[in-house]
Parts: sequence; C-alpha cells; structure tokens
Amino acid sequence: MNKREFFDCLAEKWEAKYSSSEENNRLSNLVKLFPLQKGMSVLDMGCGSGHLIPHIQKKIGPQGLLVGADFSEKMIVIGRSKFPSADVHLVQTDAHQAGIQSELFDLVLCVALFPHLDQKLSALREFNRLLKPQGQLIIAHSSGREMINSFHSQMDGVINQDFIPEEKEMRRLLASAEFEITDFIDQPSLYLVKAQAIKDKKQKYFYNSN
Repeated sequence: MNKREFFDCLAEKWEAKYSSSEENNRLSNLVKLFPLQKGMSVLDMGCGSGHLIPHIQKKIGPQGLLVGADFSEKMIVIGRSKFPSADVHLVQTDAHQAGIQSELFDLVLCVALFPHLDQKLSALREFNRLLKPQGQLIIAHSSGREMINSFHSQMDGVINQDFIPEEKEMRRLLASAEFEITDFIDQPSLYLVKAQAIKDKKQKYFYNSN
C-alpha cells in the first residue's frame, strides 16, 4: 500500500473522527492563529475532507478565494459532497507539483501535512511558486514536534517514518526554498511556523499543466 492508498482508506474514518464538536473547537482555536483577512486568496494544501474550510471561509468572506487540495481522491470526494457550491474549489493534486497557477495565493496553509511530504524541499519550493510576492506560508499542528513524531513512529505501514524535522533542519529547508521565517513555535500543544516568500523580481514562474 502506498501513501495515497493509505489516506484513501482512512478517508471515512478521518471524516468521522474530525467531525466532533471537540475537534471543531480545536480547529477553530488553531485557525485564530493564522493571518487570515477578508478578501484573501488561500490554498489549504492537504485539506483532507475539508474540516478547515468553514473556519477559513468565516475569515476571508465571500470575496475571498479558497482552494482546498489533497492527493487523496476519496478525501476530495467527501469534501465535494460537503461543499458543493462554487465558493470552494477542491482539487486532487500533489503538493510537490500542484499544477496550479503561479503567484495566485496570499496564504498557503499546510496543516497536519508537513511530516507526510516525501520531498520536503521540493514541496516548499512549490508553495513558494504558488504564493504572491510577500505571500505567507503556515505550517501548523495542534501538537508539538515531539508528540507528532512519536505518534507517527507507532503507526503501522507507510507513515511510521513521517516526521517533522528538528528546528535547525526546518530553518535550513525554508531558507533553501526562499522563505523568511517570521515566527517559530514548538510547544506541547502547538507547532506553528510562519514564513514569508522571498521573490526575486527578475525570476519568472510558469503555470505547470502536469
């Protein structure tokens, strides 16, 4: 079983687990830490079945643009059944090569996703490509690095080596992908990295249709 198949199999259980009022409150509190504003264009990368979507919509309003992306087909199918309107665009794609227009977003959210990215530097560079100049990236978990890594290490199958790197390595990866870190928090109940895209004005980004 590969990682995409793993998350396809997990989709229905994931939906049931993250639909509780307790989980909804947890996500609401997490989203309060994100720099969301009315009219923003936002990419929720690794959106799963869309549990963050209502919280993001409240912040950006109807004038904002919200795209949810996930590489699990079943996650996206569930998400589309929950959010059938044109206000939310849900796409099945890979974080490493999204095939979305360059410099489209003010904010890219990477919530509970980063450990699962097999090529972390490649994904970070893709996030930079998708961001407008001075756009922001958020990497977030509702638990700290140590707890997340311990939890994954105890899992069977394809994600038991999916870890958040140590802070020094995270800083190196973000710098290599041309991000400037503006906030870095690693506490037992929160992992939060905020970073701003650095763009060379002479550099050009092209739409990837693959």
